[in-house]
Amino acid sequence: MEKIKILIAPASFKESMSAREVALAVKKGIVSSGLSASFAVFPLADGGRGTVEAFLEAKKGKKVSCRVRNPLGKQIAAFYGVFEEENLAVIEMSAAAGLELVPEKKRNPLKTTTFGVGQMIRDAMDRGCRKIIIGVGDSATVDGGSGMASALGFRFLAKDGTRLRGCGGNLLKIAKIDCSGADSRIKNCEFIVAADVKNPLLGASGAARVFAPQKGANPAAVGKLEKGLRNFSRVVGKFFGKQIGAVPGGGAAGGLAAGCLVFLGAKIKSGAEIVASAGLEKEIAESDIVITGEGKIDSQTFSGKAVGLVLKIAEKHRKPVVCLAGDVSEAVREKTGNAAFFAIADRAMPVSESVR
Repeated sequence: MEKIKILIAPASFKESMSAREVALAVKKGIVSSGLSASFAVFPLADGGRGTVEAFLEAKKGKKVSCRVRNPLGKQIAAFYGVFEEENLAVIEMSAAAGLELVPEKKRNPLKTTTFGVGQMIRDAMDRGCRKIIIGVGDSATVDGGSGMASALGFRFLAKDGTRLRGCGGNLLKIAKIDCSGADSRIKNCEFIVAADVKNPLLGASGAARVFAPQKGANPAAVGKLEKGLRNFSRVVGKFFGKQIGAVPGGGAAGGLAAGCLVFLGAKIKSGAEIVASAGLEKEIAESDIVITGEGKIDSQTFSGKAVGLVLKIAEKHRKPVVCLAGDVSEAVREKTGNAAFFAIADRAMPVSESVR
């Protein structure tokens, strides 16, 4: 009897397990059951943690490290993926400016910076990479990408000419942007932002009001950040002729996506679709059953998230899917079709215990 082929393609379980760790745990469990099967493993990501790992699993490349500043300015070792045959680098901004790099008591998006992300981009260009994908999930910052741009030679100036550090608290002070020292290689590179949200930079669904509280901002700080981003958007419009306040996805990673659009000439695309382009559909088409999952499966899963994309492609190819999660919302449980949804917890428990 021919073995069935099982594709294991989960996303990460946030703050608990990487996508690859989830996939290997699922595989280990199935193997221990004695089921006769062959396996393909395809860790998923949508721009956040695990994006580099997903590319390295699907394509021939290597993980490299470089020294950068973390969100609070401390020197750390960050990593990204290099694919020499394509002159391609895949960067997770979270490796340099992620929320997990900042102790909970020190989380304050008025002070945190994306400077380290710019250092990673510069390092990738030093290695000869001319196409750079920047995953923009899981950030600790709301600086509009000003920190990233500062590391690449752009200078942000106050009215009196004082040079400003790229951080959320300085956005309201920016009056001028000096591009004379910007890295000249930028114009010869292609930049793609891999985002998992469509929120704009400004407004009720923007970077400050929606995401800043998740990064440690109190209501007063949220107000300051919103005013700062509005000023930043106005100054960018004056010096670059680009209106970034309402661009879909521009609010991702505290406005880093909008900053990449302005300072790098980047295009903003679906992170899940970018990762999937490394060969996900082919793997699904060639499998008999697909197992996927993430920390929580709810309505957002079907709004551009990686697991939602798996379900969409599997339905196209009429492949059955098993979805595993720490928590599955009631609305999702009612969905039928080619997918079945299961919560992995064996009893009711607090989220903190489930993560542990």
